[in-house]
Amino acid sequence: HMRDDRNKNVVPDTITLNSVINCIAKSKNNYNTRSGGSNAKKAYALLREIQSPKTGDYDTIRPNIITYTAIVNACAFSSDGENNFGLAKNSDAFKIAVKVMKESNSSPDVACQPDSRFYAAFLKMVANQLEIGDDRDAVARSVFQSCCRHGMVNTFILHNLGLASKSTLIKALDVNSNGDLNAKAIKRISASNINRDDIPLDWSCNVRQWTSTIKARTTAK
Repeated sequence: HMRDDRNKNVVPDTITLNSVINCIAKSKNNYNTRSGGSNAKKAYALLREIQSPKTGDYDTIRPNIITYTAIVNACAFSSDGENNFGLAKNSDAFKIAVKVMKESNSSPDVACQPDSRFYAAFLKMVANQLEIGDDRDAVARSVFQSCCRHGMVNTFILHNLGLASKSTLIKALDVNSNGDLNAKAIKRISASNINRDDIPLDWSCNVRQWTSTIKARTTAK
């Protein structure tokens, strides 16, 4: 509960919600059956409590993409109760992350739409929670393709894509959106030195902090 019954004038808001979930995600007490299970379960349960129509006390709270990203971060570092990660698509952490992504994508609220940090967190979750193999590559590829469509690719996305599926990263940068071989990018992947110029403009057009850079690159052509 986020309310302090001792002070009725203190009203929790979205920042309060995000701060609490962020604390849960970073908690070292990762699995405790008495407190609701894994960090992923606890973070998701709090979101559901806020969204429940029975919980009228939380009318001032509106989840946003920071909320969803914090939950996915909790999923990325949640264990199964034995200090192990899920290593399977049926793990609770993976299932919760997928639910959160679907909710974010389907939300009519612009403040809930996925951004670069959300996609980066999701790829980190894939790297941590899924065993290396075809399933993991397929999930990473699907998430990356969605990120490209939304124009949210930055170097952090590429870094986490490499952690989740290096083969997908190499294929993505091998041929850019203009169909040109990007051999220099492949060499930089091996050296873990990916830069902005490796990213096609249409993949990164909605990354906020890059707007001026993208305009400059477009004007220069």
